[in-house]
Amino acid sequence: MDMMIVSDSFIIKESISNVFKKVYKNKELKITNAIGDISSSDLDLYKILLVHLSEVSIEKVNEILKLKRDDNKLLILDQLKNKNIFKICIENNIDGYITDFEDEYEFKYIMNKINGGNKFYDSQLIQSTLSNKKKNMYLVLTEREDEIMVEVGRGLSNREIAHKLGVTEFTVKKHISSIFNKLGFKSRKDIIIYINNR
Repeated sequence: MDMMIVSDSFIIKESISNVFKKVYKNKELKITNAIGDISSSDLDLYKILLVHLSEVSIEKVNEILKLKRDDNKLLILDQLKNKNIFKICIENNIDGYITDFEDEYEFKYIMNKINGGNKFYDSQLIQSTLSNKKKNMYLVLTEREDEIMVEVGRGLSNREIAHKLGVTEFTVKKHISSIFNKLGFKSRKDIIIYINNR
């Protein structure tokens, strides 16, 4: 179970690598600062990739999702506990979404579970998402918002979308603002990336 840790945080890299070396004495470990430093041979060699998400960014998440292969396991460590990122991870069949490790025993349990072909998602976040399902309905787009998001993803302007759907530009702007709020997007570019990956 050779593993690669990707993080720009010294503390994260040091703490996880120390636990890994203690628990798995005869296994290979590679540590890198950025996704751009990962080579194709790295993806062949290291079957478990643990990527620390240090910022909430759709672009960053999409960059991470590209590391997923059929023959490797991808875990995201997100201490920010972002529910939208969590939702994207589940939708994209990511092997693990972790917000923290309590101790080395939990680390070993999670790693062994992932290595055995199972998924591991932070239980508190799952519980919170399920128990607040009605409150979290804002995460679900309306049919009109979804239509508008698809057109934005095709590169249409607000005016073009308004003409195509038979609504006012003001209505389009209002729906796009709602999409940004629900999905945590910051720009139209985020919508385009999301649509292309969807």
